[in-house]
Amino acid sequence: MSRILIAALLICAFAAPAQGQYFSLWADEGKSASEFWTESPYQVFTIYVFLDPGTDGAFGAEYKMTGPTGHFSTGITAAPFITAAMLGSPFGAPGVSAGFTSCQRDTVWLFAVSCMASTLDPGIYTIETNDVSSFRGIATCTEPYRPLAEAKIYNSFCYNTSDGITEDATWGAIKKQY
Repeated sequence: MSRILIAALLICAFAAPAQGQYFSLWADEGKSASEFWTESPYQVFTIYVFLDPGTDGAFGAEYKMTGPTGHFSTGITAAPFITAAMLGSPFGAPGVSAGFTSCQRDTVWLFAVSCMASTLDPGIYTIETNDVSSFRGIATCTEPYRPLAEAKIYNSFCYNTSDGITEDATWGAIKKQY
């Protein structure tokens, strides 16, 4: 049971990412929550995609954000340092390849993705590899070639759930086993 608890806490964490190359998903710019709860479908909510570029900084990022079936984006706001030469979209297939106008050395939000769901069913948003490049990571600021570095995932974003566990493994279902 302790393994289930640890896994549940790691899926939708509420702490700031550790130093390193990490993508994370949050409900606000202050990174105070990584979940959204609603009792009505078609309620707009925002997911901020953050990047901790690590010690080498970042000059670009590439990934794909996925969401549950029946969820869709209603709008996207790019951070001011995202170049106009962005390819793709930060939500859904095939993903996004975004260059930056300057080296980013601090943890920053890349995109604010407004979402909506046609259902109340619990679901999880995640960061995956870009469909075109099969890469999830950054171009570092290291000169002269700005080498690529794979980025890890710090957390997922939860919709109408706080632990990412499916209905078959809810706390009520787990308690019934003991």
